[in-house]
Amino acid sequence: IEKNGSKIIVDLNRTKRFFDTLAQKMAQKIKKIDHDLRQGKVDSNETGVHIDTKKIEIDLNKTKTFMQKMQEKIEGLGKSLEKLGEEMRAEPKSPPGN
Repeated sequence: IEKNGSKIIVDLNRTKRFFDTLAQKMAQKIKKIDHDLRQGKVDSNETGVHIDTKKIEIDLNKTKTFMQKMQEKIEGLGKSLEKLGEEMRAEPKSPPGN
């Protein structure tokens, strides 16, 4: 996404590739989760959650770290959108059709 003066430009080819890649990654993860659930286990080292047929194990340190990383990413996105909004408000308004 680019900003040119008072216009926002979205490169649809790049956006489409991004969403295609995201969809592929999500489909792979969903397929793995489905397989693991059918086997009676879930193992997510990144989030610190391990489930098998006998126990559920949650590593609170890893879960906390994962949640902090997600929070940072969401905050970064929010700041980017806020900055874009501020830039748009600060620019002089042009007459409609320009």
